[in-house]
Amino acid sequence: MAHIREINKIQKILEKNKSVQENKTYKFDTNQKLKLEDINCDLKIIIKENIKVEITQIIEEKNSINSLNIILEKNSTLILKQLIKATRYYKINTEVNENAQFEQKLIYLIDNQETFIESKAILKEKESRAKMTIKGVAQNGARVVCDGIINIGKKANKAQGSQEIRGLLMDSISNIQNEPILEINNNEVICSHSASIAQVKDDIKFYMQSRGLNKQEIKTIIIEGLLGEIIADE
Repeated sequence: MAHIREINKIQKILEKNKSVQENKTYKFDTNQKLKLEDINCDLKIIIKENIKVEITQIIEEKNSINSLNIILEKNSTLILKQLIKATRYYKINTEVNENAQFEQKLIYLIDNQETFIESKAILKEKESRAKMTIKGVAQNGARVVCDGIINIGKKANKAQGSQEIRGLLMDSISNIQNEPILEINNNEVICSHSASIAQVKDDIKFYMQSRGLNKQEIKTIIIEGLLGEIIADE
């Protein structure tokens, strides 16, 4: 597929620029909440044993090509809330160890841009858990490729993984491709996935316009509904 070739090309660029790309590492050994904004670099996050962390991240650098690598140590928890307003390529890789829990809520709002998003959770040890929810909007000719991957290792007995990927097209000239992937190497697990792509129906638009809303106000209502899932607990 064409988008796979494009992703491979971007990955080669990442490898070529690896030595000059700025990197930041965050290590958490106390429970806390953190907001990350305007960080245009590769990130590494390590959550130590028995620690719970909640991170809200906003990404809005249009031409950025970045990655986020996460390690969850034994009995740790990470709640990751991400809002992507603009990016070229963003890859999230999460390693989940024994009895650790990873919960991701990612919302993307892409306007007139090609964007590639990949999130992969690797459940390595027993009773590890991952719940990934990715939802977004493409408009004004945007092209979005969004891949969600859950990999369950041979040692991950009683692991639990779920992913939900939803895309909404605001017009007929935009495009979204979702691909949920399960890589299961253990029979003693619970795992599920779902994906959908929809377009705002004309009758819904007509109804909302009949209530006095213009096109921009309709878009705003839809987008605010998605954002509510990110900020509800803030």
